Amino acid sequence: QAALAITAADGDVSVTADGSDNKVVIKGDHASGVAIHLDANEGSSSEIHMEAGVLDMDATGAATLDAGGAISLTGAGINLAGGSSEVDVTTSGALDLNVGSVDLDSTAGVDIDGTAVSIDGTDDSNLTVTGSAKDLAIAVAGGGTQELRLASAGTGASAIHLNASAGGINIDSADMIDIDAADEISLTTTSADGHIELVSAHTSGLAFHIDANADSQSEVQIDAGILDVDVTGAGTIDAGGSLSLTGAGVNIAGGSSEVDITTGGALDINAAGIDIDGSGAVNIDTSDTSNGVKIGAGT
Repeated sequence: QAALAITAADGDVSVTADGSDNKVVIKGDHASGVAIHLDANEGSSSEIHMEAGVLDMDATGAATLDAGGAISLTGAGINLAGGSSEVDVTTSGALDLNVGSVDLDSTAGVDIDGTAVSIDGTDDSNLTVTGSAKDLAIAVAGGGTQELRLASAGTGASAIHLNASAGGINIDSADMIDIDAADEISLTTTSADGHIELVSAHTSGLAFHIDANADSQSEVQIDAGILDVDVTGAGTIDAGGSLSLTGAGVNIAGGSSEVDITTGGALDINAAGIDIDGSGAVNIDTSDTSNGVKIGAGT
């Protein structure tokens, strides 16, 4: 058959199939190129208006919807399914999703890249890796002076809470670690074989500094079952007040070096007995010739 053209120079053209079981079929058998062409592009306000109880559009090849303005998809629910292929949403502008909630499930990875990424929540939130022996990495990479910041405006005792419920916590720093607190700092180990170790590899000058010198009444208190202090160089204890050494026994040993006790005041030794043994000479001298040296017994 020859081509069929229906043209109305003036007025509408209607194709109607009345009856509840009648339909209108428009079929184009062109095997390549445009098979059916709906042209309503006379002006930017020209419309194609489709009303249907159910709208079913199938394409065995690609499907393209281009618009010079906005595209709106509105329904009781919207389903975008790519099957085994990718679903690609691309825009050179912003992607704005306004929803009641977002549920994103993926059997593979979820990759979010951006020049800036901001995730804000107004309720309790979590970022969790649920797989066994799987890691969670939060990193600031690339070098430079950037910072990794963990901030909390909480007012409770655990405003920032690090909890390693089964393992340890390992902190490595290529440079300084600075901890400031407006109140107490506590380091506690609760296991019977646990210990606290503070080590400095500084080879010259001040290597370890404990400063509790804000006031003359400030205290450094050390409680220990056994206290062992070893010094490879000189050891000095200076006190603005009296210095007391008290124990079941006090042993001062100089080894092969001298033990020197010097005071600008009196040296008072009170003991149940005094035993002085020397492999060499024993000298007791005084520069006070008016009193001399007195060694007596009784009163």
